Amino acid sequence: MLKSAFRYSVFILLLPILAGVFSCSSGDDYYMDRDTVMVYIDDTVQTQTPLPPPVIRSFTYTVQIGAFKNKTNADNFAAEFTRKMNSVPDISVSSSGFYIVTTGTFSDRVLAESYLGRVKAQGFNDAFILTREK
Repeated sequence: MLKSAFRYSVFILLLPILAGVFSCSSGDDYYMDRDTVMVYIDDTVQTQTPLPPPVIRSFTYTVQIGAFKNKTNADNFAAEFTRKMNSVPDISVSSSGFYIVTTGTFSDRVLAESYLGRVKAQGFNDAFILTREK
């Protein structure tokens, strides 16, 4: 009984607000441009600014197969990878001085995971996927 009385009183309290919001009767009751929507309710203007569009983030996925302090070790590892996979990996130097050996660049994580499976099947068990924002 108390719950239904509460619902009824909330409805009674909201009724004037709802009636004002939905009482637009002619095409002159609102104004809209690219940045602002103004709705006229009972001779008062209510302005609403639309939300900005969502930020769409995109990523690239690369398979890292090794990291070495010594360039010769990185070069030898890359040569072994080339023999086994018939693909030449990239070698870059990190900010901490490591030679990072990577292979493959994908815009789809599923494709990167599939390639990672092939790399691991050839014995490069420590390989993993690097995710970078474009």
